[in-house]
Amino acid sequence: MKNREKKSNADKRATIIERAGQLFLKLGFENTSMSQIALHAGVAKQTLYSHFGSKEALFTAAIEEACQRHELTENLFDTNKSFEEVLLAVGNRIAELVLSDESLQLNKICISGSDQYPTVSKLFWEAGPQWLTEQLSSYFEVKALAGEISIAAADTKAAAKHFLSLIRGQELQRRLLGLPYCTDDDIDQHIQRCVTFFMKAVAA
Repeated sequence: MKNREKKSNADKRATIIERAGQLFLKLGFENTSMSQIALHAGVAKQTLYSHFGSKEALFTAAIEEACQRHELTENLFDTNKSFEEVLLAVGNRIAELVLSDESLQLNKICISGSDQYPTVSKLFWEAGPQWLTEQLSSYFEVKALAGEISIAAADTKAAAKHFLSLIRGQELQRRLLGLPYCTDDDIDQHIQRCVTFFMKAVAA
């Protein structure tokens, strides 16, 4: 009985996050109300608050869920796999996410509302790019302590930022501007070049 209740709550939570994400993308954060989300998700408004507490927390959950869907989770940073394998996996997941329609719309929402609603940009940054930087920095620290790469403990976060910037390159900017961007084959080659370049830079 308890297991069924847990599954029901988990399913309900997942549905709320999915439907909230759809509205955030369609209407923007500021134009989406908890009442609209409740209606769209088919739940009572009180249910939203019991699961998330606030619209900000629900927005953060939607960002985190998008990362999980694109497999940007802690499991990606497997210290038992080779350094190159992990970097390639991270690079592919990032490219897939940042070039997606969903990510494009989220970036536009945050940029357009950054002056009037800076909290939205902050929530997006903390749940996405900042989280990823911290995970990658921790991974680099483990690898450096094991002597597999040469990065000072104080420089792991900077190294993570450099790697992520290499992967994103100019393609996200071109995507945001509505300009043609590279094909899947070009993206694969770009990621491999970035990983090769970075590995040479941090070689022990």
